[in-house]
Amino acid sequence: MIAFPNCFMVGLLEGLEDECGQAWSIVMYRCGEWWGKRQMQRMERILGEHFGKPLHELPTAQVHATVLEGWATEGWGRLKLDLENLQHGFVFASVSSSPITEAFLNSELDARKRPVDFLTAGALAGMFSQASDSELIGYQIACVTQGAEANEFLIGQKEVLEDVQNMVKKGMSAAEILASLTQAH
Repeated sequence: MIAFPNCFMVGLLEGLEDECGQAWSIVMYRCGEWWGKRQMQRMERILGEHFGKPLHELPTAQVHATVLEGWATEGWGRLKLDLENLQHGFVFASVSSSPITEAFLNSELDARKRPVDFLTAGALAGMFSQASDSELIGYQIACVTQGAEANEFLIGQKEVLEDVQNMVKKGMSAAEILASLTQAH
């Protein structure tokens, strides 16, 4: 694990925003996605060696607990996963103590009351893409910078989540977005 001081994270985010403009969010998402896929590959290898069988053959509860613990150990905050909506084609995730959000809250960066944790959205999408062997996307639907208690994300197939970004831009709450998705599917 590599720990970065908050001032480094703020400098990184400010530099990306200065150099990339609005594309900073895409850069952060892609970096997170790359990391998430590599992290899940590493977990698959380590757990496979430890238990003598592939990750997909392990009990779901065991994999779930390992992912949550690994997330915290790597310094990404506290992750909670809600698999209740798998039948609707998506997973709900909540992250508290996110280092990205903390950097925004403790700096002069303009969060403009919008989701800002694109790195985590990409990391979650990458991890679940690797674990499911399919291309998934992730969207942040609530953010601490907007007054939420934790950052909230949806991870799923593009066709299931295609309207989520517009719902967030319209100012819909996480509860409204979840209700819309569960009624639509």
